[in-house]
Amino acid sequence: MPIRMNYYVTPENDVMHRFHIPLSHFQMYSNDMENYLLKKRIKANYEEDEFEIDDEEEENGLENTWQYFLGDKHMYSIQFPNILRSSLLISIYSFLENQLIRLCKELQIKMNLSVKFNSISGKGIEKAKVYLSDVVKLDFPSNSPEWQRINNYQTIRNCFAHSEGIVKDDDKKLLRSVEKIDNVSIQGDIVLGKSIILGKDFISDFINTIKAFWRNIEEQYLELLYPLHYWYKK
Repeated sequence: MPIRMNYYVTPENDVMHRFHIPLSHFQMYSNDMENYLLKKRIKANYEEDEFEIDDEEEENGLENTWQYFLGDKHMYSIQFPNILRSSLLISIYSFLENQLIRLCKELQIKMNLSVKFNSISGKGIEKAKVYLSDVVKLDFPSNSPEWQRINNYQTIRNCFAHSEGIVKDDDKKLLRSVEKIDNVSIQGDIVLGKSIILGKDFISDFINTIKAFWRNIEEQYLELLYPLHYWYKK
């Protein structure tokens, strides 16, 4: 008969399992994804260097084969990376948003608050910010550099979610956000259109920003709910 082991999960461990472990999985997935893309780029570059068009291919109009290899190189350098990175950006942002909403609802119950989270106007991450600040009375880090960057990441995320990363010249908010975030740029022209291009380290930077932001929230959460347990942290 298997032995059942009962053990006490500390508040710190509970928060870790809910947030830090899934976030580390996102980071591992990102690392694997970048390794895959690197191998594909190396292979595409090698095939381009090795490929030559002979006279017969030119006579048969197969000179476009060269353009195929150029397209393959571009696909693994720009197109595929942007699709994968933007999808991961959307997923990680949704994870952060859901964790903040879960935190609000948990505090509502544990602190026996009369104002329910669902009664607050707004939506998503901004709604969670209002609830934590105005109802829970948490010292929300609105002026921290991490929160400012998260807002900029949100603007970039929204462009991918709603416009496939296509940039409009009159979207000043988006242009400012791109300027303030590393490893992201805008490429293209008036004829072909302009799009947001995410760099290799964009996702890692985003994850590090979220980690730093969450540590602030986490400390206040633990102090608020477990003051006796948390005294040694000071």
